[in-house]
Amino acid sequence: MTGNISASAASRFRPDLEGIRAVAVLLVVLFHAGVPGFEGGYIGVDVFYVLSGFFITGLLIREIESSNRLSFRNFYSRRFKRLVPAATLVIVTTLVAGFFIIPPLTRASFGWDGLAAAWDVSNIRFAFQATDYLTSAEAPSPFLHFWSLAVETQFYLVWPALLAGVAWLCIRRSRSVRGGVTWALGTLTVLSLASSVWLTTVTQPMAFFMLPTRAWELAVGGLLVLVPASVRLPNVVKQLLFGLGILVIVVVGMVYNKHTPFPGWAAVLPVVATGLVIFAGATTGLARVVVNPVGGALGRWSYSLYLWHWPILVLTAIALSRNLPVWFNLALMLLATVMAAGTFRFLENLIRERRWSVTRSFLTMGALTLTSSLLALAVVLAPFAQGGGGKVPVLDPANLATDLRAATLARAVPANLTPTLTQARKGLPLVYSNGCHQSIDSSGMPACVFGDPKGNRTVWLVGDSHAAQWFPAVNQLAKAHHWKLVSHTYSGCPTSTTVLPHPNTAGARYVKCAQWQTDLLAAMTQAQPDLVIDSGASILLRGDENGFAARLADLRRVAGAVIVLGDGPRQAQDVPPCVSDHMNDAAACMTNRVAATRDNRAANMAGAARQARVNYVDTVDWLCAPSLCPVIVQNILVYRDDAHLTPAVVTWLAPVLDQYLETTLK
Repeated sequence: MTGNISASAASRFRPDLEGIRAVAVLLVVLFHAGVPGFEGGYIGVDVFYVLSGFFITGLLIREIESSNRLSFRNFYSRRFKRLVPAATLVIVTTLVAGFFIIPPLTRASFGWDGLAAAWDVSNIRFAFQATDYLTSAEAPSPFLHFWSLAVETQFYLVWPALLAGVAWLCIRRSRSVRGGVTWALGTLTVLSLASSVWLTTVTQPMAFFMLPTRAWELAVGGLLVLVPASVRLPNVVKQLLFGLGILVIVVVGMVYNKHTPFPGWAAVLPVVATGLVIFAGATTGLARVVVNPVGGALGRWSYSLYLWHWPILVLTAIALSRNLPVWFNLALMLLATVMAAGTFRFLENLIRERRWSVTRSFLTMGALTLTSSLLALAVVLAPFAQGGGGKVPVLDPANLATDLRAATLARAVPANLTPTLTQARKGLPLVYSNGCHQSIDSSGMPACVFGDPKGNRTVWLVGDSHAAQWFPAVNQLAKAHHWKLVSHTYSGCPTSTTVLPHPNTAGARYVKCAQWQTDLLAAMTQAQPDLVIDSGASILLRGDENGFAARLADLRRVAGAVIVLGDGPRQAQDVPPCVSDHMNDAAACMTNRVAATRDNRAANMAGAARQARVNYVDTVDWLCAPSLCPVIVQNILVYRDDAHLTPAVVTWLAPVLDQYLETTLK
């Protein structure tokens, strides 16, 4: 056997590639199951992309070379028969099961995720969701894994036209079709890889999810089809290349982790390693590691196993309201493997063996897509009872501790809950809509004056979103006391002299945040405010308390006084969805005080404030009773996610905050 992988050779069955599919899906499954040592198992998707590029390009090139034309109808008929039935079964099953498991508040989003999966646009939906800082507390979608299938389907939409167009130009100009396609794929590889490397450092979710930054991986597989038939490898070389490729894939899957800037340059290793395996074409010796009955079976089931494993993991964790131990996840993966085997045997094979006309194939696949789409829309539109909004009561600071203790004993969600559960995410402070709270990676520093613009005292509110959440109370007090309020806050950017890690891009530094911090200090130096109120997410400052203290000292030198509002408790669950699922027992969503203030967050912030010699206010006592941290106080929903406060509870706490601000400004 030779190492020839020309278009004609690509048509034959490759047991080695069946085995490499098994390796790829096992890496993904072990990663998602949380098995230690496989934190980089997500690279299994990249292995699949190279394989898909190899198989599909080979199929298309063979047809073009044999007939000087390409039947788009036949191609898409085969692809739909291969992919749509199993995907529809999983989508429909997940929608039905999820309707009874997913908290009512997030059912609509869950339904939209299902609709995106049915129409192969999941990658676009999740790319934009991943860049939204406010959605970070939400549980992962049971349809999240469909992003990779969407990328592949989008590849199928453009690849035949690309190859047919290049072939047409080559035939018209009497040029070699293989040469033209090689140049086209080579150029695409370079441009796509360059865009992936660049975008990974700018906005990693876009680089991770989108086809233009993944196309080079598929193109590499396509280029392997075009290796001249004259290229032959000795058996020992084939085995060495195969063994090296497998070794690199497995090692990368074990060494990479969530902090690896991916895809970018990091994706080159698994892609090249997969290319080595394809190029080697070995089926004996070292190749028997994957060329065996087990590897063959897992390779055949890999598509269905990929489809089933993720919703089983996610829905089970949501149903049990906790993170699952690894052994339990592995048991679930055995169940997923059984379901994958059944799906392959009784659905994938049966559909593939049917001799349908192209028209019937399109009609059948269209009916399946329509069915899953209508079911997804039904989930989106399903109503749930959540009560109506009411007024925010007036708090007597002397009664705060009593109100918090009473809140830990309450069970049923009040009918006049404010904000309502559906409003909790949307009802953000004013600074979010007028540009005074800046989103991640934005630039500039707009003029943001509130309170009494002509007031005789100037107060600045600065920090990240955990500072912006206090704006409603600070603005209310500024108006009442005739203070001029200047608000400048920036998502994911707590006060520090350190260039902090980027909140959305693994391995990158938050350079724009650091620049904004510098500009903010310069503006404050010129303004010389009477009081600076600073707050931030302590989890973002973990390990950087010295940088926090240094910047607080800078603020103290340019302001009359500085107050740090300590970070509040963090609930174990995303609160609005949890409450929607426990309308008669909201206590099920409460976190005990010790867990909610874990890692000495308040103590670390307080220590930094003492180091900088500024005032520190511990807000935990404003939000927690001695034992528990309630999620509803009187008729007020406290959290809009797991850690950010609603404007309603901040407004309610304004009298408590007033005591500290008035004393400081006297």
